[in-house]
Amino acid sequence: MHPSYSQWFLWVWCCLMGGFTSCGGKPEPPIVEETPIKTSWTQSELDKMDVYAIAGDYYEIQIGIKGKELTGVYRDPKAKNVQDCLFFFEGIIGNKNPIEVQCYNPTNTKAAFKGYFKILGDAMIIQLATLPSAQCDTEFTDNVGHSVVLDSKKEWSAIRMVQHSTGLHEQPIVESPKLGEALQRGVAVGVLEQRNTWFRVEVLDGSGSQGWISGHGLYPLIEL
Repeated sequence: MHPSYSQWFLWVWCCLMGGFTSCGGKPEPPIVEETPIKTSWTQSELDKMDVYAIAGDYYEIQIGIKGKELTGVYRDPKAKNVQDCLFFFEGIIGNKNPIEVQCYNPTNTKAAFKGYFKILGDAMIIQLATLPSAQCDTEFTDNVGHSVVLDSKKEWSAIRMVQHSTGLHEQPIVESPKLGEALQRGVAVGVLEQRNTWFRVEVLDGSGSQGWISGHGLYPLIEL
């Protein structure tokens, strides 16, 4: 075959195969357009989405989640007396953001008041209809509210408060050895597990102590 004809034939063959490969090269990868990640939502969009809340420690707030049930406690870390600015809260997580919760202090007789928790992944903005007490100087009632950010994720299915002095047990039976001193009224605990009327809890006093407590020693919930 004449050399010039051979070169022409090779050039034609390469052109015909160009849709799959380039002469002497590798197939070109397809161009993929990346969809930009959405980082912000309008209020109307938030209202249409299920709210995703994370159980855990938000420094001055601890929350537990069981299905759509949310419970938690706020304690002002700057307060001289823990009762000066404390409230317990409970509500149902749905597709409205902020969610409405019932706030109250189980250790006194003050009427419950409404709170509004705008949940943004691992952060929350909290607004209250009224302050928990006159001694509370944290700004909850303005148009901005009070913001908190997740400090550590936990496996708490609920937050509960001790109603009267009760022991922390090694096992979920009355005869089980007690762990340390009895928990006193008003102590907050995070529930890790439940067996009948017994709860395995983590004491929320910074010690990280865990054990079993009888449900009879806890304040009852008012909404859930």
